[in-house]
This record gives sequence, structure tokens and C-alpha cells, in this order.
Amino acid sequence: MRLHRLELTAFGPYPRPETVDFDELGADGLFLLHGDTGAGKTTLLDAVAFALFGRVPGARGDVKKLRCEYADPEVPTSVSLELTVQSRRFRIVRSPEFDRPKKRGGGFTTQPAKCSLTWLEGWDGEGITRIDDVARAVEDMLGMSYEQFFQVVLLPQGEFARFLRSDTAEREVLLEKLFGTERFLDVEKWFRDKRVVAGRVLEERRQGAAELMHAMAEAAGEEPSFEPGWLESVLERLSLAVREAEALSVETAGVADGADALLAHARVQADQIRRVREARELLARVEAADSASWFAERDAARRASPVVRPSVRSRNSSSPTSSPFATRPVPRRRWRAWVTPAHSCGRTLSGTARKPVVWPSWPPRPNASRPTCASCRS
Repeated sequence: MRLHRLELTAFGPYPRPETVDFDELGADGLFLLHGDTGAGKTTLLDAVAFALFGRVPGARGDVKKLRCEYADPEVPTSVSLELTVQSRRFRIVRSPEFDRPKKRGGGFTTQPAKCSLTWLEGWDGEGITRIDDVARAVEDMLGMSYEQFFQVVLLPQGEFARFLRSDTAEREVLLEKLFGTERFLDVEKWFRDKRVVAGRVLEERRQGAAELMHAMAEAAGEEPSFEPGWLESVLERLSLAVREAEALSVETAGVADGADALLAHARVQADQIRRVREARELLARVEAADSASWFAERDAARRASPVVRPSVRSRNSSSPTSSPFATRPVPRRRWRAWVTPAHSCGRTLSGTARKPVVWPSWPPRPNASRPTCASCRS
């Protein structure tokens, strides 16, 4: 806030119009108000406060007593202040409520308070004429209420000690508005929100870590513990168990390979045994069938022997010339059997399971001639 010009009429101890040019006074950057007691130094500050807020600080806050008692009754009380706030230059003209003589007849009438705000630079809006609207506009631009303004900018005499004795909450509110610490409040709020979000995420991760620890402890068969180094010890034991399991797996794989080899060999032997058994059974069936045919042929020969042999002897005993009807000698019958082709000649017939062998008689006698091979006749 920068003051430029102050004009007051019939205000306080000044019955006539007075003007203070703050631009000229502050040309060197600093000026001092001094004078004897009662010279009106405080009244100038009260005029600035009255122009801004419509009241004055301290015990002089009754605006009805701001009119100069020595002023002409026809001269109205007014204060005009020109200043710049937030790069906006404007003028405020304010008059308190006072009594003036009636224009007709005798007596006095009450002149109501008036206020107006006129923009000079930095703003193109229309002026304001309502007292409440002017108060809100000034408070928004200054960023503080009249109480805070009187405590910081225009501190009344004797009121500084009360400001120092005020509680922390009151001083905090005042200083926040005075120094514009809203951005710090925003930063603080941002950090607070981030802390809440981070705390929520941290709690979720803690719960997840606890669940993972309980699951690991259950898998390891141990009680969960939050002692430092517990997790490392569990991981070390689990790693050792994994290595032992891998070694056992390799050993088991070798044993399994050996068992597979033994099983394959056993299957081959079982197949060979099965084939041998089938061959033996087939051979037994063949031998049984051949023996039965041999026995049947032998029995038939034995039954025919008593019939054939006498006639043969009778024919042999007579002379071949004794009778023209003499029969011819009956050749000796040879018996044939089917056997496996295993002869000393070494002949092996492909595709033939058996080969005929001929005997001169059946059953073969010990002194009978050796059987003859049908292939080599030896």
C-alpha cells in the first residue's frame, strides 16, 4: 500500500480544508510526523484509517465525534484519500454522520454517512458508492480487516503490549494475512495430503509384507518373527533345502534311468521266455499229434500181421514153379514218419517244418537198418 494524497475538511481539530501530499513527503523514501502535543499528528493517521474503514483506532472510534466543533455548520465533514494497492490507484471519499442546520426553519437535521470509491489507474471498472461494497473492496485489496490493520499498520498508543500478549492463534491469523502466507499454507496442505497418501500406501505395503512373511513362515514351518535377520536366516535354510532337493533329484533321476534299463531288459527276457514257452507248447502238441498217428498206424499193422504173415509163409514155402497161380513175394513194408529235418547231411529246407524219414519196419528193431533220409537217401 502506498499513500499519495490526503485531504480533510472539518475533521478533528482541523476546521478548514487541509491537504497532505505524501508523494512529496516520501520523495526521499522516509518522512517523520512530529509536533507538540495536541497539534494533530494522530488526527492525520485517524483520517487515513477513517477513509479506509470508516472508523478510527483506540478510544476515538466513535465516528460521531470526528467532526470539528469549530467548523462552519454549513461545511460538511469529509476525508479524501488517494492511494495505490496492488497496482490499482483509486480515491476514497468518506463523510461521517453528523448534524447540520436545517435549510428551512430552525433546528438541525442528521446528515447520513456517505462513501465513494473511484478508480484512477490499473482498473477499468465503475466506481463504488455503497458503504458496505467499499469496505469489502478495501478489505480484499489490503488483505486484512480493520482490527488487523490497527494492530499492524496503525497500532494505537498502548495497544502494542496487548498485541504481544495475544494468544498464538490470534497472532497466527494476523501474521498470515499480513505477510501473505497463503502459499505456505498451500504447500503445507500439499505436504499433509502427500503424507496421508504415503501413509496409506505404507500401511498397505506393511500389511502385504506381513502376509508374505506369514506365508513364508508357514511354508518354512517356522513361527514368524520381526527380529532383524530372521528373514535372511529363513532364506538361507530354504536355499540349503533347495540344493539338497536338487542333489536328491539328480540321484533319483540316475536311479530311475537304471530302473528303466532293467525294466527294458526284463521285458526283452520276458518276451524271449514267452516265445520259448510257445515253441515248447507247439512242439508238445506236434509230438502228441505225431505219436497218436504213429500209435494208430502201429495198431493197424499189428492187427493186420496175423492175416498177412501165414499166407506169405505158405507162398514162400512152395516152389515158385509149383503152381502157375503162385503169388509174387510181398515186398517188405517201410514205415514213414515226419520228423524235424535234422540229418547228418546238413540239409535244411527253407519253409518246411518237417522232413519224411523211412524205416523198413515199425516199430524199429534194434538190429534194423538205419533210417533213410528222404532227401539224401543215406
